[in-house]
Amino acid sequence: MSVVKSFEEVKTRAQFEVRLQLIRGVYQYIPDFSADKSYFSFETVLPVDSDQTTIFPFTLKWREGNYLFTTKPTKTKLSKLLEAGYEKIFIFETGTPRQYEPVKGNKVIFVSLNTLDFDKNIDLRDLIDEAPSLKIKDEDESQPLFKYKIFLDEVDLGGQTLKVINKNTKNAIDNDELFFCQASKLNDPFEGLLFGDGYVTEVVMSYCLLYNAKHQRGKKVKDVLLDTQLWYSLNQLPSPKNPTEAKNNFLKYLNEKNLPIYSELGISLGNFSEPRILSLTNDCLNVLMWAHYGDSQTGVCLQYSEANLIHSAQSYPNDPSIIFFAGKVHYSKQRPSEMDFYLYSLCFGEQTATLLYELEVLFTKYVSWQYEQEYRMVAFTNLVGKLVLSCPVDCFYLGCRGNQNDIHKLAHPEKYRDKIKISQTGYDLYI
Repeated sequence: MSVVKSFEEVKTRAQFEVRLQLIRGVYQYIPDFSADKSYFSFETVLPVDSDQTTIFPFTLKWREGNYLFTTKPTKTKLSKLLEAGYEKIFIFETGTPRQYEPVKGNKVIFVSLNTLDFDKNIDLRDLIDEAPSLKIKDEDESQPLFKYKIFLDEVDLGGQTLKVINKNTKNAIDNDELFFCQASKLNDPFEGLLFGDGYVTEVVMSYCLLYNAKHQRGKKVKDVLLDTQLWYSLNQLPSPKNPTEAKNNFLKYLNEKNLPIYSELGISLGNFSEPRILSLTNDCLNVLMWAHYGDSQTGVCLQYSEANLIHSAQSYPNDPSIIFFAGKVHYSKQRPSEMDFYLYSLCFGEQTATLLYELEVLFTKYVSWQYEQEYRMVAFTNLVGKLVLSCPVDCFYLGCRGNQNDIHKLAHPEKYRDKIKISQTGYDLYI
């Protein structure tokens, strides 16, 4: 049976562990501070002008004390924090702590992350195992999920145009086939990109993970990444256009630097190539979704049960080691912060940090996509070929400009529920 986990649960546990280790490390700065987690509770604080990370800032309420942990506040922000009534404010720095003037009393404590002692023995599998598996809810409690699809394709037969039911849509309705897609095939150019240059980073991280795993030495991922970007700049090379070009250029970089090249590098690249993504939504009456994914209101919207989806993923037969993560996509004006990756690296080591950060990237999209209200399932697998779940369509709806004449050609026309209607007085759709 395959594992199906909530992305939010895994992320929450990872963040809790990072914060716990930060507090243990900062114990030396407060004589009466206890790192026993039974004495404190976390409260995440995310104001509009907060650090763009998922870990900072957060407050810690310990006995009668109230402490704030944050990174890189501006002078203006620091002044506001000093007026907020916190007993202590810990400012974490990635290098030598900066000094802010003036600093009132001893409320502000600067801590260099490099001086803290982190436990790197926590494996991603442990975090995943600790997170509860998504449970199959009763059908009455299961939320409906929707997928917009093209219904009819135009086929040219010797100058005559015929309309036939789209093959993938037909397979979904008649054969219960639900396809996952590679990240690079989706319409968001930022999908799955790590840091800035996704292709280079992917190769660098894969190389570093393999190198460090075999020899327990080698540069940090970020150091090698910076070296590679510098090498690109010095050689006046443009950013790679595809993973193959990135791989070839990086192998050339390794050769010039006299760094070892392992035959297993290709396997490592395969493991970190592209996770499979299934995109669904919570709304079947979204005008923009019908326009962008429902073939300009002429397509169909398939309705699935979340319970059936989870059951289908858990029952996936071909790869018992596959891991599925599911949850709602987070929309933000900022891409996931490199600080998160840095903290994950300090706490868990680079391999776990890479996977955690990749999950963060895959479940984050720019705010312009917020109208999609996306519910996403991400699969990590070494499976070659297509990834298809066997999940039945509960029913489907036809767009307001759709033609009902071809529905009878389906093997299960009884799954057709209704045609979407448009409001005569407003801009609403309804069933």
